[in-house]
Amino acid sequence: MRDLFPARPPFHDASELRRLYLDAKPFPHLVIEGFLPDSLLASVLEEFPPFDPGFAISENGIAEGKMNRTDLPGLGESFRALDQLFGSAEFISFVEEITQIRGLIFDPSYYGGGIHCSVAGQELDPHLDFNLHPIEEKLLRRVNVLLYLNPGWDPERGGDLELYADPRDSDPGRMKRIAPLANRLVIFETNERSWHGHDRIKTLASDAPRRSVAVYYYTDVRDLPSPPAPHQTIYADRPLI
Repeated sequence: MRDLFPARPPFHDASELRRLYLDAKPFPHLVIEGFLPDSLLASVLEEFPPFDPGFAISENGIAEGKMNRTDLPGLGESFRALDQLFGSAEFISFVEEITQIRGLIFDPSYYGGGIHCSVAGQELDPHLDFNLHPIEEKLLRRVNVLLYLNPGWDPERGGDLELYADPRDSDPGRMKRIAPLANRLVIFETNERSWHGHDRIKTLASDAPRRSVAVYYYTDVRDLPSPPAPHQTIYADRPLI
């Protein structure tokens, strides 16, 4: 791990980050700036594949403006380093300390996650994530980790991550916006109240796509007194303003 993060402090020093996470509104989350060292960030940006329509087909077979690739280790040396990082015992322990969720399990298949690359016109409606892993059904989804990779992102382009207390409430005081700036890491628990999405990406002169890496962590559902009823991703209409 120190080879990946030669200038970073140990991950176990998480007490202040845990407080920020637990106190955050509209539900617990944490934003970490400058997550990757500059050298690794530069390599990831260089190796990030361009938008490929062949990887932008929805689960309903419809072409859309969001590319999703789950073959992280196969994308290059820097992505193999990211895969090793996010699956490491040290990073998982760090996330457990922040979220206070023990027994987190990394998903090496990146089902639904991996790299996301969205072009102008794309948006993501408010939603709750699927709860049980569609293949490994004993796994209950608990934590999302999002790494944004957009240097020089123009805030006028939109594409902000949005966290909602109520997805149908237009009151900005009950919603948190997080711009997808380069090297910004966001951690939040995914549960039955963690409504989130992102607003529409606008077309401007700097028309770079919105790029990110999404990693999901699970716990063993068999450790719970009673298993939850499984559900797929639940979407809500955006509030009428």
